[in-house]
Amino acid sequence: MSTQEQARELMARHHQVVKKRRQSMLERAAREIGAELNPKSPI
Repeated sequence: MSTQEQARELMARHHQVVKKRRQSMLERAAREIGAELNPKSPI
């Protein structure tokens, strides 16, 4: 695997981690305020 491919994989994984963390934070905040969550709609 080339350095460029490794960098691309690292960035892709980082993006997924950030996306998952952001989604978790939004879900937690929504629960705290008692909002209805609809997992099929993007937040």
